[in-house]
Amino acid sequence: MSNLRKAASITYSILEILLALIILLVPDTGFVIVFTILVFLMIAGGIKDLVFYFTMARHMVGGKTLLYRGLILLDFGAFSLGLADVPKFFLILYMLGVHAFSGAIEIMRALEARSFGSSWHLNMSFGIANIVIALFAVVSGFIFGSMTFVTAVYALGLVYSAIGRILRALRKNAVVFIQM
Repeated sequence: MSNLRKAASITYSILEILLALIILLVPDTGFVIVFTILVFLMIAGGIKDLVFYFTMARHMVGGKTLLYRGLILLDFGAFSLGLADVPKFFLILYMLGVHAFSGAIEIMRALEARSFGSSWHLNMSFGIANIVIALFAVVSGFIFGSMTFVTAVYALGLVYSAIGRILRALRKNAVVFIQM
């Protein structure tokens, strides 16, 4: 990971922690604000990936991955934007589903890294923890019946995810140089 990418990852993580603090401090309106910000970040990320694909990545190895990621992000963002009029309960369930989905992606990335023989333990632990946090929030929401508790668990899950992203950005990477 380049230094610029590390700085971007850390900046995004700090933004995510600030959004989680907004949710914790103002649970009623804070969640809607954070939901709107996350939706626009998904749409912007999708557009960025699509623009990069059509300008450069279509000629690169693995460029179609950017096309698919851009389309999925744009689709998730547009779908989420359409959920703005849905009651808060369903928004929270949707966001917890997205949280669990990102955990599943982390687990798949860890399994792929394990098959290549590289370090995979950190990604696996963060993926499992994200899924457990999402499941805990949903189950506790149905048991306690408190949406404030569910939003607090979701906010803590965002903080946990951001800390994991910071740790991955600060981790030393092995760089292989090809000498001629």
